[in-house]
Amino acid sequence: MSHSTSNLHGLAERLIEFDAIENKNNDDRTSCFFACERLRSPLTHLMGAAGFHALLARSQVLAKEEAGWLQTIRLNPDGSFEGLDEALLQQTPDEQADGKVAMLTQLLGLLVAFIGVTLTMNLVSQIWPNFPLDASSFEDTEKQ
Repeated sequence: MSHSTSNLHGLAERLIEFDAIENKNNDDRTSCFFACERLRSPLTHLMGAAGFHALLARSQVLAKEEAGWLQTIRLNPDGSFEGLDEALLQQTPDEQADGKVAMLTQLLGLLVAFIGVTLTMNLVSQIWPNFPLDASSFEDTEKQ
């Protein structure tokens, strides 16, 4: 794992944990996917529904390398996940965690690649205003 990927991986872990704590009613198993859902509205506004779907689909393809079980989840055209609950129930807690972090890491990495660190930070800050965020979470991503 490169340093930048490691940074984004750590950011994804912290965001998932923060989101689960902030949304106590949220099922911890689906917290990453809930985080992806929270990104849907602003990203759809930014790039359209098809653009959001493409970004999420690419994130899923990349994340499958780390968590193969993600291939069993179907991504609907609206960006929602079909078969998520069933897939999660078949995974160990560690496998669930690996898949959640891999998916959000890839999504954040694609956002940084397409819109840059500053806009990605602004987007994350708008969705999670109480989340402590700084540029060091993304520091080497731009150099690649």
